[in-house]
Amino acid sequence: MTEKIHRLKSEFTKLSSFDSDEMDEHKFNNGFDILIFGKDKNSSIQKKHHNFFRGMLVNHEDGEIVFGQNGFDLWKQKTERKDYGTFEGGFLSIEWSAKRIHIQHDCFGLYPIFCYNDHEICIASDSLFMISKAMKIIGKPVRLNQNTNLTRSWTYGLACSIMTRETIIQDVFYIMPCSDLEITTHGSNLICLEKHLDIKKVFDSEKKPYMETLVQAKNEIISLTNSVTENSTLGYKLGLSGGLDSRVILALLLQLSKGLKNVHINSNIHVSRKEDYTIAKSLGEKFGFQINQEIPAGGNKSIRVTNPFGNFVLFNLGVFDMTYLYRSYWDTPTIIEIGGHGAEIAKGTFSNVRLTRKMPLWRPDKKIALHRDIRSSLNPFGIKMRIKDSTQWHHLLYKSAIQNGRYLERTQISLRPLMNRKLAALGLNNDYNENTILKDLLILLSPELAAEPFDEFGKNIDRKYIEKIIKESSNYNTKSPREYIFYGNSEMMKNGLLHSFNSLLQQYELKTIDKKKAILDLMENIWSEIGDEKLKRAYSNAYKMAQKRLNDENSYLPSAGSPASKIIALGILFD
Repeated sequence: MTEKIHRLKSEFTKLSSFDSDEMDEHKFNNGFDILIFGKDKNSSIQKKHHNFFRGMLVNHEDGEIVFGQNGFDLWKQKTERKDYGTFEGGFLSIEWSAKRIHIQHDCFGLYPIFCYNDHEICIASDSLFMISKAMKIIGKPVRLNQNTNLTRSWTYGLACSIMTRETIIQDVFYIMPCSDLEITTHGSNLICLEKHLDIKKVFDSEKKPYMETLVQAKNEIISLTNSVTENSTLGYKLGLSGGLDSRVILALLLQLSKGLKNVHINSNIHVSRKEDYTIAKSLGEKFGFQINQEIPAGGNKSIRVTNPFGNFVLFNLGVFDMTYLYRSYWDTPTIIEIGGHGAEIAKGTFSNVRLTRKMPLWRPDKKIALHRDIRSSLNPFGIKMRIKDSTQWHHLLYKSAIQNGRYLERTQISLRPLMNRKLAALGLNNDYNENTILKDLLILLSPELAAEPFDEFGKNIDRKYIEKIIKESSNYNTKSPREYIFYGNSEMMKNGLLHSFNSLLQQYELKTIDKKKAILDLMENIWSEIGDEKLKRAYSNAYKMAQKRLNDENSYLPSAGSPASKIIALGILFD
């Protein structure tokens, strides 16, 4: 292991983009080496306690919020907790002692982990691209995992994210939410174990009355947003439409003790969103806020992304296909993107969806294979395909986790208030035909806002129903939201992806102004290098869809690039 770590270190330090501040080396268990790449500066406390932390941790049980490495170090001085798998927030934690290394992330898996391991080495990263590079440097074969061709080539919406724990690279696995890695040694061999929590217990409604759990969830998300406001200079940015999800977040922001003075609310002005804009503007007039105001920099530095598609490759390729190309980010967290992300879980969007029914009827062989793959993707947590909410659980473990954590490419901190364990538990364990969780939450947060008209008359909430929910909740509104204990400082956190690997991404820099054409040309180049005709047949629908969308000047780039990125990801195998 030591020899391979030294080889990795040697090759990475030769990169023209290498930044020594982003790499740290440690010893583990009789000479085994640990090589860690990360952006936050190490603190003196961290060196003593042997840990690495990135992101934000939220512990509702004890009322605690942790920001970055510095906050984690301060928190560790006051807690004996060693397992963080039930905490929310969006974080990665690596801790090591003389005998073991423990790698964990938040219960929703917003901070992704992928892993390759054998008896010699363990490589864990949030980037499938970097794992493939590291494997090649140390002489490990990077082979296509044929088992993933069905789900990765599928163009259905849920399949724009990874769908099973197996990735396109043989022997590289996705570490799902409520899972962690424990690395130990036996003699000269490395042992890497993936451990799973009982996810049904983590997201258990605990058989409490529905309204009691909903009120508790409301208090938690109010406490979280208020505490961040009280303990930092961070502002909030909300994209407001006429829909329920963003209106719940607006109702939450209206609860802020400091008011909306540091909240920036935008609404889409495109003609296709005219009704949304009209509603957002009317809500602003009634509740005292302006929309689409310029966001001040606040003195923080804006970093320009010189290779947006390269950043996409580094963080998304082979994992998430929607091709969002971001051109800049703040050097430290400045504005928190807050939104209704993850609402599908609480709303039960996929509770009655059967993924195998989405496959073409004329391909029963694919339906059988898909059923097998989805079943194996749920097996680690004992979730059966035949249960009513199996697709809901699958969405929680895969697409929701990957898609809703995409902010990490730009900022370490973002709030997803609807990705709350109690809200998710209500959605995942809903025995009623009608799911009113978010509508009821909106009423609890702001009855006045709930009574305002939506974009369609059928979505409006009847005043008698509002009165009914308020009355039902009165028995449980005995405890007010509390202020959480805060650890850390956002100004000590560093945003963005690692600069050290930029020179590895030069081949993915789009040279032309026409991004769609550049992506199409890149896809065609990789397609021409694929000699396996069976593999081409598997991806043929994605290939044709990509050609059609990328040649359409009116298509939406993130969606147009989605099927193309499936093909481009295959380039990992032979670039």
